[in-house]
Amino acid sequence: MITCASSGLDRPAWRWRLPCTRVQLCREGGRLLKDFDLHSCDGGPHEFRGVRRSSLVAALAARLPPETIRYGHAVSAVAGEDQGAGVALTIEGEGSGGQMRFAGVVGADGSASVAARAAGRKPARSVGQTAVRGVASFPSARDMPCNSIRQVWSVGPRAGMYPLTDTELYWFVCYDTPSTKASARASAREEALRVVTGWGWGVEAAVHATPDADLARNALGDRWDIWPGAVAGAGLALTLAGDALHPMTPNLGQGACTALEDGVELARGLVRAGFRDAGSGVERAARFREAAREYEAQRRRRTLPLTLRSNLFGKILQAPVGVVAAARDAFVSRAFQPAHFLSHANYDCGRLE
Repeated sequence: MITCASSGLDRPAWRWRLPCTRVQLCREGGRLLKDFDLHSCDGGPHEFRGVRRSSLVAALAARLPPETIRYGHAVSAVAGEDQGAGVALTIEGEGSGGQMRFAGVVGADGSASVAARAAGRKPARSVGQTAVRGVASFPSARDMPCNSIRQVWSVGPRAGMYPLTDTELYWFVCYDTPSTKASARASAREEALRVVTGWGWGVEAAVHATPDADLARNALGDRWDIWPGAVAGAGLALTLAGDALHPMTPNLGQGACTALEDGVELARGLVRAGFRDAGSGVERAARFREAAREYEAQRRRRTLPLTLRSNLFGKILQAPVGVVAAARDAFVSRAFQPAHFLSHANYDCGRLE
């Protein structure tokens, strides 16, 4: 689990975000299957606060000199420099200048990564599920339909939500990917409402209360890199992070967390390898490759089990078979113990000093 201290961010910056302390597992018709406090989970104390991605990116960017960041440009190609002296990126965008050269490159460009393709990694594989996600805005705290971490299950489709502030609510709706062209042309809101109309627990209200700009629809996929080989093993001073390195389904809520862990562990690895102190471009690229190989092996041990577990978890939760859903509900309501609910998140990536 990533923390503000791990990433070097100022912890008080997130204090105004609304904390969540309870978890509710529910059926769409109104039945509460399980309700428990996060303090009953092993590995505490636990602190859960939802943050908009744009706020997190702004906080991270604020730690860097403004001239080190360029927006509105895309990388179209990645190639190694002669004699292993670094990596050349072909840049597209106004005023981009065509190519930029670096001693080492970290590709963090998502599951459709150009950098991953250059490294020979296969694209993420579809798991046959689609998610609509949004941030609902309500007039006041009294109108908020949820003040906990809530998951709502049906036979097949499922939804979830938790508050970001006292008037903003993050939510998702997940369902099997439609095969019809009519469904593919429907808006994200229409598709979500098709799934959850008539559901309880505030799901439908959240979908209606979401501005168009705060809606997104994505096909879900992952990649099982069991024996991938090192990205830097082919001589490129290149490595990957986040979904570019380990695309996974969102069923465990660890995609962004592991991406932030990547940054912390790679930064420490580059320091240990003496990347900053290297002299020539060739030496710096060699130090980068050394750190990258160690980092990738380390991150595979962490993320591959999460990828496999998340895939299986999604299949079980979203099984479109009544008897499977009934068994799931019976287990959760009668036998499930929350002690291990956060076991997948109990990971210490250390700190940036």
